[in-house]
Formats: sequence, C-alpha cells, structure tokens
Amino acid sequence: MTKGVSLFGRWNAAPSSQAFRAFASQENYFASDIQTSTLGSNQIFSSKIVNDLRFNFSNNDGAFEFRGLAADGAVSPPDSLIFPSFVDRNNTAVSIQLSTQNNAANVSSANLTQGKTVKTRQRQFQIVDTLSVVAGNHQLKFGADYRRLLPRFDSRSISISYVFATPASRASGVPTSVSVQGFAPNPGFRVENLSLFGQDTWRVDRRLTLTYGLRWEYNPPLSGERLPFSAVGLENPLAATLAPAGAKQWNTDYKNFAPRVGIAYTLSEKQTAVVRAGFGVYYDLGTGTALHGFNSFPYSSSRTLTGSQIRFPANEIDLQPQPFLDTTSPPYSSSFVFFDPNLKLPYTLQWKVSFEKGFGKNQTVTVSYVGAQGRKLLRAEQLRNYNAAFVRDRFGLNTGALITVNPAVFGPTPAQFASTTPAFADFSPQAGTRIES
Repeated sequence: MTKGVSLFGRWNAAPSSQAFRAFASQENYFASDIQTSTLGSNQIFSSKIVNDLRFNFSNNDGAFEFRGLAADGAVSPPDSLIFPSFVDRNNTAVSIQLSTQNNAANVSSANLTQGKTVKTRQRQFQIVDTLSVVAGNHQLKFGADYRRLLPRFDSRSISISYVFATPASRASGVPTSVSVQGFAPNPGFRVENLSLFGQDTWRVDRRLTLTYGLRWEYNPPLSGERLPFSAVGLENPLAATLAPAGAKQWNTDYKNFAPRVGIAYTLSEKQTAVVRAGFGVYYDLGTGTALHGFNSFPYSSSRTLTGSQIRFPANEIDLQPQPFLDTTSPPYSSSFVFFDPNLKLPYTLQWKVSFEKGFGKNQTVTVSYVGAQGRKLLRAEQLRNYNAAFVRDRFGLNTGALITVNPAVFGPTPAQFASTTPAFADFSPQAGTRIES
C-alpha cells in the first residue's frame, strides 16, 4: 500500500463428502465444507520496529445423514407410513431396527433410519498482533492473540425408534420397544480465549543466545444464551441444588501464566557444533470437556411406550415427545454433567535438549531429547445412587449419573458410592536423530 505498509490475503475452500453402505438397505453420508480467509498487514515503522497484524475467519460446516437404499427389489417405506403427520421430515429422524445379530452365525442386525440426523457448524474469528523491536543485542516481541469460536449443534427435534426382535414380528407390526426423544433447539454459544505474550531474544555474545518470555492465558468458561446447568454446593452432594439458569460452569482463573525459556550455545564455531535446550509451560483451553451436557437436562426429553401403545406405526398421540423438564420443580428424572466451580485448566510441561553437528557445507546431524508431562489433567468422577435421599429428593435420579470434572477440592469419595478415575501425569520422552545433506 505504502512504502512501509504491505497487505496480503488468502482464501481457501475445501468441500468434501463421502457415502458408504452400512446396511443392505442404508448408507451413511458425511459432508464437510471448510472455508478459511486470512487477511494480514506488515507495518515497518523503522529498521528496528516492525508490526505484524493478522485476521482470520474460518467456517466449517458438517453434516451426517442416514439414507435409505433400494436393494434386491425392496424399496424404502413411504414417509406417510413412518413419519407422524405433526412432524417435519427435515427435522425428524425415524429408526426401524431389527435385532437379529448373531456373531456365531455371522448375521448382523438390520437398521433403516430416515430423516434428519445431525448438522454442525463451527466458526472461528482470530486476531493476532505482534510488535518486534530491536534494541542492541535484544530482539523484543510483544503481542496479543484473541480467538472466538461459535460452534452450533443442529440436531433433529424429534427422534422415534422402533425395535423388532425377529423378521416375523416386523412383518406383523409388533415391535419389542418404541421410544421417543425430544431435543430443544440449540441457539449456539461462544468459546473465547485471549493470550498476551512478551519475549526477549538476547544475544549475550558470539556463542551464547538466550530466549525467554511469558505468556498469559485467559480462558473463561462457555458463554451464550443457553448453557448447561451447574450445581451449588457440590462439595456436599447430599445438599447440592441446581444453580440459576445461565450460571457459569466454573470460575475463571486469572493466574494462567506460562513461562518459557530457551538457550543456544555454540561449542565450536569452526566445527559448527551447537547445543540447544528449552523449557515451556503450555495451557489447554479445557473447553472440549465443557461441551458435555448441552443435550442433557433440561434440553432433552425421552419416553418409552408401554402396553398397547407398542405397535407399528404407533398412534400419533403416543408419539408426542415428553415436555422438557421444569427446572423449578424437582425431582428431575435426568442425568447431569457438573463441573468443579474452582476448575483449574490442565497444562503441559515441555522440555527439549539437542546437539547439532555440521559436517561439511551441506550435512548436519542432530540428536534430540524431548519430554512432556501433563499436569492437572481433566478427570471425571461418576456418582451413581449416591444416597437414596439425594437421588429421590434432589434430582430424582434412579440410574442416572452425576459427573464432575477435576473434583480435587471435594476430597476422597467413598468407594461404595463412586468409581473415581484419578488424575495422572503423562511422561513421554522421545529420542531421535536427524541427518540432513
């Protein structure tokens, strides 16, 4: 644009799809459409001050469908037979299953699912700005990295499932079970992350270079119009209650500082032998686990037909999904996914030591040792039938589960009430050589 300012951009589109036959009369269809756009600018203020600014927008649409196929003269049943009149085919799935699996006889079950299954959309906005300053033997870098993810889960509104035990029961229209599920629309939510960093590369002398820096990570819990419910007083499950709607899954930690340091020392300039070592702390976002619970209480409902209701096709009045649970009226017949309100994000300690030796002009041999150790790794604690009073009066759980992530502050849990997977540290050293010529 001008003498000291330049612009650049890049756009990429990568649609793809695949389909394969899962059953004789059905195929599974997958589709993905990935588009990325990057716009950047370099600003040269002087020979010692340069700024680099980049903006990225990415969009990833995914879809998964079950599709019926005509096979050996058989055709798919008409929509009027399997879809109730009160539903929209584009927002409903109906599954007809024949449980005839016999591994010894090499016979599999049969399944036919029609209608909508699931679609997903992931959008990302990211801005990264880095300012570089040269001051004597120091090369300083300061910057910020902001990212916002806008995932959206577009599921069906109603799911109906018929299960038959034998081909004869299917022919007579008498299933062994009929179930109906309802799913509330997902308005979407936000995942945000902000990083601030500073770094100094100091050339101490001709042989020694020292690089050190600090990165601060701000990783709040999910935010949006509809969040999974949290609990109050989870350290004492017998007295726990639901938190108000919209309460954050955990409290934001503002102390996620990640130091990093590296050193390079030239043993012999004549023989081009260099020793390098580095150590750093790297935080995980922790938001992958936080996505659990978006289709649980109170945003889904289920019912199983009984007695004379079990027929194919079932009466439309019996296929009406259960209303969603009222959060103000316990007990609740549902499973829950809760988080430790004092959740600490996991992080990894990484270190590396290498020796590099040159041979001639175009040959280099490098021997490296790399190690990593995970800390505060997320874990799940599952509580089943913790106490009759808790089950009946608080949440109405008969066989449901209460799950918390990283519940280190809750203390030990009685073995007869819970199965706990302890947090662990993973140590994975690596060694290898590299020869370049």
